[in-house]
Amino acid sequence: MTLVGEMKIGWKQLKIILENIRTAINQNQAVRGAGIKIDYTDTGTIVSLDTGADGNDNSPPVTAGQWTPVTVVDPATCTQSTLMVWALPPGQ
Repeated sequence: MTLVGEMKIGWKQLKIILENIRTAINQNQAVRGAGIKIDYTDTGTIVSLDTGADGNDNSPPVTAGQWTPVTVVDPATCTQSTLMVWALPPGQ
């Protein structure tokens, strides 16, 4: 199995997010996102929609952000990869 290698990014918060995704991918785990809940149990992993204790959906409205392409470059090979990330407007 090929693992996703470490990424070097100048944007600290983006690097943290991508490292969490990379770790999950390398460990073959589900990736939590807006509106997605992951419960690990003795019998397996349950991936479901995230609802609050009152039964309301806690996911943000679709208009709260947008999918934005982010291009990353492997400095050793200059290979480019484009990731789609959910981006919120500044201040949200």
